[in-house]
Amino acid sequence: METSFAPSKIQTKQIKHPRAWDGKSLTKDDVAFDLGPRHLEAFDRVIREARRRSVTLENASNEDFQLEDIQGDVQLIADRILNGRGVVIVRGWPMDRCTEAEIALLYWALGKQWGEPIVQSWKGDRLGYVTDVPQLVPGTRGKGFTSENALTLHTDYGGIMGLMAIRRAKSGGLSGLASGIEIHNRIAATHPEYLAPLYEGYYIYWTGNEKKGERPINLDYRVPLFSELDGQVSVSFMNRRVVEQAAAERKEPLTELQREALEYFHAVGDELKFTFMLEAGEALFVNNYAILHDRAPFEDWPEQERRRFLLRLWLRTSQEKQPVHSSVRRFYDIMAGNFSPPPAKLI
Repeated sequence: METSFAPSKIQTKQIKHPRAWDGKSLTKDDVAFDLGPRHLEAFDRVIREARRRSVTLENASNEDFQLEDIQGDVQLIADRILNGRGVVIVRGWPMDRCTEAEIALLYWALGKQWGEPIVQSWKGDRLGYVTDVPQLVPGTRGKGFTSENALTLHTDYGGIMGLMAIRRAKSGGLSGLASGIEIHNRIAATHPEYLAPLYEGYYIYWTGNEKKGERPINLDYRVPLFSELDGQVSVSFMNRRVVEQAAAERKEPLTELQREALEYFHAVGDELKFTFMLEAGEALFVNNYAILHDRAPFEDWPEQERRRFLLRLWLRTSQEKQPVHSSVRRFYDIMAGNFSPPPAKLI
């Protein structure tokens, strides 16, 4: 018996909101927050305290490092993420006077001000390590974010997604962002018949991070790409592969309308993309219920110490801060539970 959720109302009117933007009109300066002396002094205090108490990313508690002295700017950034364009690039991190482990701790300490960090896998890692696995472990084959291959537009898990650049690749690896709200507006204006399948959603078959011996996640309900709740439209989409895999597992091929809607969704998103290079010392934060992201393919350096390296952060925000359809929230909660380590490893 399938799980059922109340269908979301289909919004057909044009949505006017700061999160509805055409990426071709954006620059990094438009979405940047530059760290200044006050912020770096606050970071220095975090590092001094961490060194004094031997606190690391692995053993820090959510009560550590509240950044009281810069809370005004911390909340300003949060407002831009949750209520503004949905995109902020925090620039000017102290890469020259901190170790990579200390930068990771600072990045996590800032992010946790805005939500509850979600562990990145069943191993309990607090940050995801976005790098080319074959470069890291010779003889292995990476996939998705652990390869040099392109990633298509998608969302991650939780209310806020962050990427912190430690090193860039030898060439390539441009980041892309697209406004889900503006994609919605363009589809409503040009092909409104595609809204119904996108609001109805698609089944998902997800594999890749389950523990050994566990089955992949095979949802018995549809997850909508677009959904409306409390007057807000959200977007949620992993990738076409998990949708097509679910259709194959269920022996229910996508209808022509479902397939056309997916293809058009991607085409519009690619047309609206804001493309940029995330440089070392820059951290991207996006509203994961409003903004999709992708990555161009890249060529990495042969030396392990020079390879492309980013840190990924997922944050669970409250329902009050970010209304989202119940099927989307349940899916994200399932993913977070699947990633959670055994209780003995929880901090």
